[in-house]
Formats: sequence, structure tokens, C-alpha cells
Amino acid sequence: MSDYRDEMRVVHSEAKWTLWKFSGIILALIVAVGITGFSLHSMGVIGNTVVERVVFTNSYQRSAAMRERLAVDEATLAEINVRLGDPTLSSATKTALKAQASAVRVRITTTKGISQ
Repeated sequence: MSDYRDEMRVVHSEAKWTLWKFSGIILALIVAVGITGFSLHSMGVIGNTVVERVVFTNSYQRSAAMRERLAVDEATLAEINVRLGDPTLSSATKTALKAQASAVRVRITTTKGISQ
């Protein structure tokens, strides 16, 4: 009976050591898989992120906002062109208006590129 008890003590101590060792490995594996999954989901590789981005890009609200932004920029450009036609403007004002017109043209080009 003494041999049996000695063997059980050995098994008990080895089982406890093995359990702690494997629980540490399993915990590290769970953390690594969690970090990897979170990273991939954040980058849009897995999950709904890519789909949500496409749905947002094609949404009615975004398309309407882009059309509105384009209309406002075109109206601003037309107003600047009318003001540039005034012969009484100083050269500094004309330079400023030309710079504004250039910026508005860039915004229009960008908006058209984004909305397509």
C-alpha cells in the first residue's frame, strides 16, 4: 500500500506541474489568437469592415452629400468668375480670386473623383 501512495504522490505533483505548464501555454495561445483576430478585423481582412465601407461608399446619403458639395463648389466657381470679370478690381484682389478659383477647381476635381 505504501508503494501505491508514493506513486499517487508523484502523479499528483507531476499532474499539478503539467497542468500549470499547459494552462500557461493555452493562455498565451488564446491571447495570441485574440490579438491576431483583432488586428485582422481592424484592417478589414476578416469581418464586416470591408462590406460596411462599400455600403457606406454607395449609400444614398453619401451620394447626395457629394452631389451637394459639387453643386456648391460649382456655384462658388461661377461667382468667382463673375467677380473676376469686373474691370475695377485691384490686382491683389484678382490674384486672391484666382487662387480661390484654383482651390475650388481642385475640390471639384477631387469630389468628382471620389464620387465615381
